[in-house]
Amino acid sequence: MRDDHDRGDVVRGALQALQQRLDGSEIEAALDLDSALAKRRQDEGERLLGPRRGRGEHELRRHVVLGEPGRNRCPGAPTARRERPVEIAARMFPARLEVAKEIDAFHGRIVPKPGSARQSNAAGPRMSGTPGADAVARDERAQAALGSGDLDTAIAEWRRLAAEFPAYAEIRYRLGVALRQSGDLAGAREAYRAAVAAEPRHADARNNLGNLLVELDDAAAGVRQLEAACRLRPGHVPTLCNLGGARLKAGDVAGAIRDLERATKEDPASAAAAGNLGSAYREAGRNADALAAFRRAALLGPGLVDAWSNLANALADARDFDAALEASARALALDPTAPSALVARANVLAQLDRSEEAVAHVAAALALRPGMAEARNGLGIALSHLDRHGEAVRAFAEAAAAKPNYVDAEVNRALALLAQGDFKAGFAAYEARWKRPSSPPRPFGLPPWQGEALGGKGILLHTEQGLGDAIQFLRFVPEVAARGGRVAIECQPELLRLVAGIKGVAATVPRFGALPPVACEAPLMSLPRLLGATRERISGAPYLAPHPEIVRRFAAMLEPHAAGRLKVGLVWAGNPKNGVDHRRSIPPEVFARFSALEGLRFFSLQKGARGVLPAELRAVDLAPELDDLADAAAAIAALDLLIGVDTALVHLAGAIGRSALLLLARAVDWRWAGTGETSIWYRSLRLLRQEPDRPGDWEGPLDQVGEALRGLVRSRRR
Repeated sequence: MRDDHDRGDVVRGALQALQQRLDGSEIEAALDLDSALAKRRQDEGERLLGPRRGRGEHELRRHVVLGEPGRNRCPGAPTARRERPVEIAARMFPARLEVAKEIDAFHGRIVPKPGSARQSNAAGPRMSGTPGADAVARDERAQAALGSGDLDTAIAEWRRLAAEFPAYAEIRYRLGVALRQSGDLAGAREAYRAAVAAEPRHADARNNLGNLLVELDDAAAGVRQLEAACRLRPGHVPTLCNLGGARLKAGDVAGAIRDLERATKEDPASAAAAGNLGSAYREAGRNADALAAFRRAALLGPGLVDAWSNLANALADARDFDAALEASARALALDPTAPSALVARANVLAQLDRSEEAVAHVAAALALRPGMAEARNGLGIALSHLDRHGEAVRAFAEAAAAKPNYVDAEVNRALALLAQGDFKAGFAAYEARWKRPSSPPRPFGLPPWQGEALGGKGILLHTEQGLGDAIQFLRFVPEVAARGGRVAIECQPELLRLVAGIKGVAATVPRFGALPPVACEAPLMSLPRLLGATRERISGAPYLAPHPEIVRRFAAMLEPHAAGRLKVGLVWAGNPKNGVDHRRSIPPEVFARFSALEGLRFFSLQKGARGVLPAELRAVDLAPELDDLADAAAAIAALDLLIGVDTALVHLAGAIGRSALLLLARAVDWRWAGTGETSIWYRSLRLLRQEPDRPGDWEGPLDQVGEALRGLVRSRRR
């Protein structure tokens, strides 16, 4: 065993080797060492530190091989001169230097043999292509300039050094860092590439190159570089986080989740890993998991703006708007000029119909970061809510251009085009909805129908979203049948009896049921594109017919309650899982104002636990009689009028041609866009809208309901 003096020589020799070859890229060199040690373990069946080493030896190896502490530092960030890993180890664990012997045993893995082109020659004659003392001093001056913010001086010096020592990877790497900070992304990319070419095992260079390629919209190439960086330092959490983010941008959501879940296991205390994992979960539609991950990120990193911004967005998704407002306020309190915080606040405000405020916040974010895709998307959403659809289309297009594979922006642009009435472009663009990881195309194993004549072949038409969407697009089924198709419809169970009566329908199938023989398939909401639908071709005429026998049954049921009075149906809430249900649904108590009106009898068609009507209305509850939408259609046909919010039953009233008053919020779905009281989709509907300057206030529409009811009573009395 060597004495203490010899041990000191070993540490100093290893330190000198690290300094001479790498001069700041200690992790890269340590990985070279780690690979050599791993090979020896494999060849000789030995463990690096033995079966039962103490904490001191374990920590020493972490410092030497992994470059800790500071393992979460941003690679390339300008800093003062740092202690090298072996220096840290020698200072922290002076009595536990056995591991340094192993460094010495593989000294040749780090220090080139005498006479090699990579040998440092600080003490002897300088060799061509290898930095000497003068170059090291110039490099240190460049680092100092970078640290003080003098980018021009640092870049100029490193350019000269790179020209003199083209094979010296660390100079190229540092030049890339400085160029990236100066905004010269193309120059930084080439510098990082040169560093990787000179030293393929330079993990920091690969990490930074990967991040930059992602930023330059070459996510696939970025993923390859980051995968290489992860192979060089397995389990390194910041690199895993970067890889997960790159996969997410490349559209590989499952791969991103895999990497980021691994990162959170490697370092459960990493706020960045938790936050990035939340973003991946959100992209996959796993909103509950996303919310939990964002909560953890905010707990672990209470001073991180993005942690609170992401949490605000997730809380808004969960419709916990008070908490979302609080989270966005905390993000802005940390940094009032953070674009992510401004956009998060705007997203919450837009969902609360405070769209003018939302526009102001995203405008502030775009002033700070003009190319921020999420801000452009947020601007488009707020403009859509204000019926400024042309401006919204441009904002969504700019968002999609700024961030490739930004599916939300592509779909939002499609909806804005539809709101403008541009059905050709809108329905074509709406095919982007299938890119969402949370709603991929159904795997029927059938070729998609392209609108051609069917010549008697079977075709499967299938629903894909809510019941209201299905009812609206069932109008196109007879036209498919007219093109020679034997139509089978796969739909929700509630629709089966109703759609069986549509002209041209040969078969109905419950969702995920066994299919009849068919030759091709098409989603219902793609039919307008496939059939070339235009606004002018939408007549608004009824196209569904309730079963006469069921209508007679409901008429006989309702008349004794009505006793000659007008029969008015009420429905006040839609699907609680819908993301805009908080805007479109209303509390049943608001109908109490109509209890004093004479000549009316009210009937509730509301399904589910969504509250009860005021007792003074003396409403008859028909919900227990409504087993499906065939029953609902017959009940509506037996009424004189339906009053409701944007739900499937109002679509149903329009589809069968029965009168209905539709109460609409300030921000409406694309199909109700506009300012008038009529709809091209359903001529029997009257649209009653909130005042443009009073979002969330139902008083205006309810006053119009009262006037309409009084008018009906007067007409009946005549």
